Amino acid sequence: MHIAIKYTKLPFLLILFFLICAIKVSAQSTAQDSLQTAIAKTQDPRLKIPLLFKLVDVYLGSDLDKALETAEQGSALANENKFTVMEGEFLQKKGQIQEMKSLYNESHGSLDQAIQLFRQSGEKQKEASAIERKGATYQRQGSFNEAVKTYMRALTLFEELQDKSGIGQTYAQISDALCFQNQFKEGVDYGKRAIQIFEEENDQEEIVMAYDATASNYIGLEDYPNAIKMMNEAVRIKRSSSPGSIGLAGIVNTRGNAYKNAGQLEKALLDYQESYKIAEQFQHLGGMSATSANTSDVYMRLGKYAEALPYQIKSVKLMEESGFYANSLENYKNLSFIYEELGDYKNAIKYLQKHNYARDSIVSVDQEAAVVELRTKYETEKKEATIAAQEEKLTQQKFIQWLGIGFIGLLGFSLFLAFRNVNLKKRSNDKLEKANALLQKKNAENELLLKEIHHRVKNNLQTISSLLNIQSESIDDVAAFDAIQESKNRVTSMSLIHQKLYLGENLASVEMRNYFETMGSAILEGFGSKADHIDLEVDMNEIELDVDAAIPVGLITNELITNSVKYAFPENKRGKIKISLEQLDNHEFKLVIADDGTPTQGQEKSKEGTGFGSLLIQLLTAQLGGKIDISTKEGTAAIIQFPMQVKSAV
Repeated sequence: MHIAIKYTKLPFLLILFFLICAIKVSAQSTAQDSLQTAIAKTQDPRLKIPLLFKLVDVYLGSDLDKALETAEQGSALANENKFTVMEGEFLQKKGQIQEMKSLYNESHGSLDQAIQLFRQSGEKQKEASAIERKGATYQRQGSFNEAVKTYMRALTLFEELQDKSGIGQTYAQISDALCFQNQFKEGVDYGKRAIQIFEEENDQEEIVMAYDATASNYIGLEDYPNAIKMMNEAVRIKRSSSPGSIGLAGIVNTRGNAYKNAGQLEKALLDYQESYKIAEQFQHLGGMSATSANTSDVYMRLGKYAEALPYQIKSVKLMEESGFYANSLENYKNLSFIYEELGDYKNAIKYLQKHNYARDSIVSVDQEAAVVELRTKYETEKKEATIAAQEEKLTQQKFIQWLGIGFIGLLGFSLFLAFRNVNLKKRSNDKLEKANALLQKKNAENELLLKEIHHRVKNNLQTISSLLNIQSESIDDVAAFDAIQESKNRVTSMSLIHQKLYLGENLASVEMRNYFETMGSAILEGFGSKADHIDLEVDMNEIELDVDAAIPVGLITNELITNSVKYAFPENKRGKIKISLEQLDNHEFKLVIADDGTPTQGQEKSKEGTGFGSLLIQLLTAQLGGKIDISTKEGTAAIIQFPMQVKSAV
């Protein structure tokens, strides 16, 4: 930060000259030592205060405790000498450091004081910067709704000042906050706006933050190549400008997330280890919590739950100690899952309950709707301001034109009539646009509510599945155990439908190829080693089914795959289960679940007899209005034809 100070006396300029020279003369001294020496020798507060401010920046890259101590010293000195703006600058730095040390309440207090001082001094740019920093503090606490509101306040001020750098920084912060709320497309949009501004400004330092936020949203959209490409560039810039800094820890952690989700787990672990080491050096509890959770997630993906457990426990502990609740949903959910896989169902239920409580308190429909409304209001006001400026310019042009043709009365009268007609048409169009905007807003609110309903139904079904799993642990009877497991699979197939619905673009239909692949893999994994010799093939194009058809089709497929695994491949015989769904010319669908195993009496009975699974298949086929045929020519195949269903209303 550059600080301009005006001096009027020559001796004072000479003092400043010799002071700067003294700092630069010692080639062997570090910047830190030079600043400390200069501060110790300087008595004039007009010189000492800027030097203290520079020393805070130097300490930020190496020692947060000393940075905080120096910021407090500078703030007190500025207050004593009534340097109001500089006092605000020190308080903002103090708030930033307190945020980095996870002292969030103290950070809010320091930033509020800074905002008040800047407002009193008429320093709007500095006020906007401090407001943006306060938004970042809310975000670290997991208060995303408050974070976005605060960012919008800062953005309004930056827009008034036409401060492109400030606008870009705030766009990047909004992008990051939207990522935590799973609003990834909107997050990418704001991130790209920030990148464009920093490219125009050639600001390499700030573009790193924009890359980080945008890449996180690309990860949410499963666009891993773009995320990795963007983060490689961000790491390159950060290593060049600030090697070993706390900022580098966050950038490397995000690249690890991209590698992890792309399946490059070894690269991800290396990035997480580097990020944790830097965060630990600065005692940045939030960063340590995030990288510990990510390391645990890698081991979970490798199926090494015992190795994942200590990292996840450490992450939750650091999160709760620091108040860094941005990742609380994922932390509690993963810890519950690890305990479940290790057979510790008491702790599994405990952290599942914590997850559900955090979900309902952090990601509620009201909060998301409020954020959407706030963003919509900002975009609308921005467009209205642009239209108003254009209208004002148009009015001026009209006035000049009227002066030029004032002597031509008849032509002027004709132009007046034309202008009046245009205005009437414009008013009519404005009313229509407002009505359309209101309708779009209502539709967005309804869609958001429906997504939340599907989300909660999925979570409730997952809870039922976990309870069934726990219940099965106490059952010794094989038949009863199998019945419980089959019920769990049925619940999982329905849960998966609701998950696809709230994650997809279409809230009334499900893309079935991906659904069959996910469900089939889950069933085979559930049988463990008994299904290692069985391959699953889904041979079909992408087809969407209405939710009213997708649920019975999913349950039928679940039953038939389970039957094939249990009966078609005795004595670990190698084989394949094939699923296909196609739309016929007569507006019907044809579903085929086939295996190339050996038809047995037990298998045929399970598909044609009177057991519960067979009865369920028959009832669900009747619900679809279809018919089922069984073929045992080459293995066993169930062919179900059913008519196209009427679409459910959204």
